[in-house]
Amino acid sequence: MLIYVDIDETICFYEGKRDYPDAIPNHTNIAKINKLYDEGNEIVYWTARGGTTGLDWTTTTEEQLKNWNCKHHRLEMHSKPSYDLLICDKTKRIEEIMTKPDKKEKPDIVKEYETIRGGDFQEWWKTLSKEQQITINEYYGR
Repeated sequence: MLIYVDIDETICFYEGKRDYPDAIPNHTNIAKINKLYDEGNEIVYWTARGGTTGLDWTTTTEEQLKNWNCKHHRLEMHSKPSYDLLICDKTKRIEEIMTKPDKKEKPDIVKEYETIRGGDFQEWWKTLSKEQQITINEYYGR
């Protein structure tokens, strides 16, 4: 299957103003797309970065995809239109992409996650590595 994936607000986000070099990777969403890649799908990252301003963000974007370990077959830039809403019969939001990891054995970090309650959760979550957060999210199919 050929899958086109948006970059901004899909596999990365921003705190405040959207400034591409300051994009923060969303490792949970990246893991979802990487799993689709591992399953044999063709992944194309498709972005409108620079489409309105005419600035070339190719180098920045390529470096980000590499640094964030985004598995993909190619990057397409300058061909995606800038729009406010896309209505299409073949579209899904990243939240609709579910992964189904092997649940034969519950990882220790998932067991620990299940014991955390209430206000302690946010602080505990911040202490986890990105890999631990991904393990938990994948275990629950998020």
